[in-house]
Amino acid sequence: MFEVYCPAHRSRVLLAASRIESLRNTPDGPILDWRCWCGARGSLVRGVSRVHRHGPSAGPTSDVA
Repeated sequence: MFEVYCPAHRSRVLLAASRIESLRNTPDGPILDWRCWCGARGSLVRGVSRVHRHGPSAGPTSDVA
């Protein structure tokens, strides 16, 4: 399980490993793409949650330390 910030919930949520959509290695480090139970999507880049602009909660991009 892992914790992310979900803009649709406007809070941190706990997701199961089954909510991981992809895991990629980049020159800047690994990027984990996730999808919340509510359908919102985001990424974890070096452990920092980044919210995607598309999906059910197309609000502003937000970084959470």
